[in-house]
Amino acid sequence: MSKRLLSLACWLMVVILPLEAVAADAVGMLTSIGTVLVDNKPAPVTGAVFAGEVIETKTKSKAVVVAQGKSISLAENSSVRLGAKVLELQSGAVLVSSTSSVVQVDNVTITANSATPSKFLARKINGELQVLALEGTVSVSNGQDTTSVPATKGVKFPRVGRPSWLSNDDIGILIVVAAAIVAGVTLGIVNSQNAKPVSPAAP
Repeated sequence: MSKRLLSLACWLMVVILPLEAVAADAVGMLTSIGTVLVDNKPAPVTGAVFAGEVIETKTKSKAVVVAQGKSISLAENSSVRLGAKVLELQSGAVLVSSTSSVVQVDNVTITANSATPSKFLARKINGELQVLALEGTVSVSNGQDTTSVPATKGVKFPRVGRPSWLSNDDIGILIVVAAAIVAGVTLGIVNSQNAKPVSPAAP
C-alpha cells in the first residue's frame, strides 16, 4: 500500500470511528410529529437521541423514541429526560411498551416486569402521578409503598399521602389518553411519510 493510500485510510478511520462511537452512545431513535424540542431546540423528523437530553412536545404534537426492545410515546404538552436506563417523566403523559423499562416521576419509580412484555401509561397531572397497566404487570414504588399493578388496573400517587387504586372512571379517562397517543402517533407518521413538497403559488 502506498503512503498516500495509507494516509487516506488513516484519515477515514479518524472520521468513521467517532461516528460509530456516537451511534453507540445513542439511547434510541426519535420520530417527531408536529412541534417537538430536544434540549429546547427544534427536533428533526427523525434522529438519534442521547442520555441527558430533554424531549418536549407542544400542543398537537407527539414524539416516539424507539430503542432495543422498547418504545416510548409522548403525548402532546409532555416532557421527559432521557437516561441510559431510566426515563424521567417531567410533565404530561408517556406511553411505554417494553420488557425492561424504568420510569422515574419525582420520588416514584415505575418498573416493568422483565418476565413478560409490558405496556403502561404514566401521567403527571396537578402534582399527582397516575399509572395504568395496559399489558403485563408493572411495579410502582415511592420507597415506602410498593404496588404491583396488573393489566387493566391503575394506581395513583398523590403529592401528599399514600397511594390508592384508580377508580373505573379514572381508568376510562387514561385508556382514552393512551388511545389518543397511539392514534396521533400513527396518523402523524403516516402523514410525514406521505407528505409531498408544496408547489409555489402561481403569480
